[in-house]
Amino acid sequence: MSSLASRGRLFITGAVIASIAVLVVLFYFIQVGANAARSYQTSEMLIEQVRGLIESNEENTQALTESLKEDYMTRAKLVAYVISKDPSLADDRFELMKLAELSAIDEINIFDDSGIIVGGTISRYYGYSFDSGDQMAFFKPMLDDKTLSMCQDVTPNTAEGKMMMYAICWNEAGTEMVQVGIEPVRLLAELHANEIPEVVEAMPSYEGTELIVADAETGIIQGASDTSMVGESLASVGLDLAGTNLDGWNRFEAQVVGTPSYCVARNYGGFTFVVAQDRAVVNAGVPATIGIVLVYLLLAAAVLTFIVRRMNLKLREEQKLALTEEMTGFLNRRAYEAALAKLDEDGAGEDVAIVTFDLNGLKGINDTLGHEMGDRFIRACAECIDRSFGRYGSVYRVGGDEFVAILHASKEDLADAECRLNEGIAHWSRQNSLELSVSVGVAELRDNPGATVRQLVELSDSRMYESKKRYYESSGHDRRVQR
Repeated sequence: MSSLASRGRLFITGAVIASIAVLVVLFYFIQVGANAARSYQTSEMLIEQVRGLIESNEENTQALTESLKEDYMTRAKLVAYVISKDPSLADDRFELMKLAELSAIDEINIFDDSGIIVGGTISRYYGYSFDSGDQMAFFKPMLDDKTLSMCQDVTPNTAEGKMMMYAICWNEAGTEMVQVGIEPVRLLAELHANEIPEVVEAMPSYEGTELIVADAETGIIQGASDTSMVGESLASVGLDLAGTNLDGWNRFEAQVVGTPSYCVARNYGGFTFVVAQDRAVVNAGVPATIGIVLVYLLLAAAVLTFIVRRMNLKLREEQKLALTEEMTGFLNRRAYEAALAKLDEDGAGEDVAIVTFDLNGLKGINDTLGHEMGDRFIRACAECIDRSFGRYGSVYRVGGDEFVAILHASKEDLADAECRLNEGIAHWSRQNSLELSVSVGVAELRDNPGATVRQLVELSDSRMYESKKRYYESSGHDRRVQR
């Protein structure tokens, strides 16, 4: 029975450990999945921020460009007006330089009606024409419409490749064109700030997060948090997006420069935006969280186990109380009947023996010495029976002074037990100067093959009563009084 209980406890312990392991693994995957979802959401927000910054910069640049064009066109017309009032200025480079300085202009160029530079503040430009390069060819429409005035976006100039803005208009007489050139420092700064590497650099950086912006057509990286990626292709850093529809959000996992990462990619305005977050960084808190959950589960399991064990102990105690009588601690008649029923159901082994005990003269003891002494005799009898027969089976108190033992013992064991019982009773009687006497009846299945357990009980009862009869006959006590 103890082995069975032990196996049961081991099974329950194993089940609890297995359940905790399953819960921990399940929670791990739930946590990692939740982290991945948050990572994707954060990445999408970061891409939207970058896109918004680029669009905002473009709008600001466009607005500034238009404002500068108006301003520079006004300056060109002002210079043309001044020169028309004093035509000699057109041939005086130094006076033109003073006029440029007063007008906050970097250079003045004067074109004849065929589009050739014939004067201005920079003599080395003389002779250049609208046919000298793409930058100057922009102004060719001026030759066909003398009412036209034009202002060019920031462009490298033909002579030196210097970033300039040029505005041009005809003089009032329509005999020559006046062009002013200005290096738009503020606009150039705005344009530089709007370059992809600068935009990426301006974004806040987060541990384990890579922001990558590439040309949507070629896949060449234009800007990245890790500047060593600039100029590389997306595929070369582990982001092979060929054939992927990037018009919407794409969430995936990839090895970005050898690092397992959660990635989000999308195309906007000719660019491919990618955010890659290191999986190890994203999930850095998972072990600690799992540890907390594990501790919680272990504590919960320990508390639950404690509660269950207490409940089981209480239940066993209640069951024991229900099947045990208080005076001797022996099992009671209910337990005895259940044990007989189980033997009937399972079948009795050959070594089964039923032993019936009855305390002699209890009524006389109660009448003469009192019930307290009678209870003492009952307890003394029970102790002697338990010490002698208890090792071979279970002993039951089935009445006031009646006991029954269901045993599994050999003939020698039974004889030895009966001998010890007699010695124990005699010893108690000598110590207490009182006579303690017990009648015993034994019925063994080996001596009664084919008998049922109930028949063995009847036989042991019969033999006990025979023993009791001999006791009263030999002692001379009146059995009707002394029973």
